[in-house]
Amino acid sequence: MLSSILKSGLAITCALLVGRLLGFAREATIAGTLGVNRAADVAVFLVSIPDLLVNMLGAGGFTAILVIRYRQTPTQAARLMFQASVAILVTVGALVALLLLKRAFLIDMLAPGFDPVSRELAIALVPLALLSAPLAAMAGAGVAFLQAQDRFFFASMGAAIINATLVVAMLVAPSGMVLDYLAVAILLGTAGRWLMLQAVAGRDSIRHMGFRPWLVDVRLISAFVRTASTEAIVFFYPFALRAIATLFGVGALASVNYATKLVQLPLGVVVMSLTTILLPQFAGLAPHERNAGDLRPFRRLAVHGQFWILALSAMAIAVLVVHGAWLVDLAFGWGEIDPDGLADIANFTAVFSLSLLPMGLNVFLRRALNALGDTRTPLKAEIIGFATFIAVALAVLAADGPLEAILLSAAGGSFVSTAMLFASMSRCGVSLVREFRRPGLWAAVVLSALATAAPGLVLDRMAPGHNWLPAIAIAIGGIAGLGAALAMNREARAAVRALLQRRQ
Repeated sequence: MLSSILKSGLAITCALLVGRLLGFAREATIAGTLGVNRAADVAVFLVSIPDLLVNMLGAGGFTAILVIRYRQTPTQAARLMFQASVAILVTVGALVALLLLKRAFLIDMLAPGFDPVSRELAIALVPLALLSAPLAAMAGAGVAFLQAQDRFFFASMGAAIINATLVVAMLVAPSGMVLDYLAVAILLGTAGRWLMLQAVAGRDSIRHMGFRPWLVDVRLISAFVRTASTEAIVFFYPFALRAIATLFGVGALASVNYATKLVQLPLGVVVMSLTTILLPQFAGLAPHERNAGDLRPFRRLAVHGQFWILALSAMAIAVLVVHGAWLVDLAFGWGEIDPDGLADIANFTAVFSLSLLPMGLNVFLRRALNALGDTRTPLKAEIIGFATFIAVALAVLAADGPLEAILLSAAGGSFVSTAMLFASMSRCGVSLVREFRRPGLWAAVVLSALATAAPGLVLDRMAPGHNWLPAIAIAIGGIAGLGAALAMNREARAAVRALLQRRQ
């Protein structure tokens, strides 16, 4: 099983990496064409709308529930995909109609610090972004259909299509019309993603169109609502951070956005790759009736997943802390951001990177609980965690604290919800707490982080200020970190050997 996971991991990592790199190209293009000013803040706000929709309704949310249902009833998967798409289109279409009528209120909620000029710009342009919502939501059914069949590459290419469309639109836009072109590109990119998924799904998605028997039952709808709500709360962490950042002056929103995007690159590529691959496996191992059957194979897979989430997250933190300034300069230094602005982004990146450990575990545990049929606890955990974050952030604001403290409060909220998810796993009969407390696990995690950081620290002393030396150090550190993790995990070493022998 582990060797097949590794093979799938290569495919999905490539697709997600392309999408994330194009996401960086999108942010770098915004920075290069608009800098850190009012127009950049509005641009970041506009592109955040499809990000919210794709993550809440496509990459996560009900997609996870559909993967589980598709996997458990494969003969009905194509018909369920069609019916789920229709139900989603009607529901989200009604929501979009309401949001279009109340778009001024929506902008006041999501960007309370916008000045009058920025607010009017956003009100004028946000309708096109909102109209992408139905297509983004319907795409989630197609993503789940492909993931359930272990066709991960095309299922993960959605972000790449959207981001590529946005980058091209900004590059070809005449001076003074970048925001207008960007708003149109949001809708075009989302439509292109949906069309690609339908083409890849093939004839099965057309042959089984029909409304009878109706498969979207009350139980499935309830699970949809809970998981979509859970993903919305999770994704509102960066939204809330950006909203609070508007209270720290012009340009703060863009700076925090660039930093959070940099941190979310390893989160999206590493953690989402692993959880996306594991979800169909979890669905196959979980008993159809909760708390029934042998859960030992499920727990064994969960233990492996937990190990790699922690090790890879620690390695990512090491890279962002040691090489953050270089990465920020590489991504954003070619535009109109001055050195002080780049230094602020690098500082925010290093601070926010500490949230990778709890956020990675959070995503992983939610998917495991979804496979076990528990969609209520993740929702409760995220509500309490997000409330903790907001309460601490408001306390920091009241005390005139720095923006860095706001970023740390987001990590604290994620810690709270993760602790609740661990407790729920134990109640479901899959206890991971003992493994989490095992000294050997943390020895491997710390060793992986140190092995990743060491080349950068050593090479920087040998040749400080070298332009491309950090890239070499990151590559060497990544190999060293993976080697350290494998050295501490016997079953992972066996899986790698089996995969290499099969290729030979």
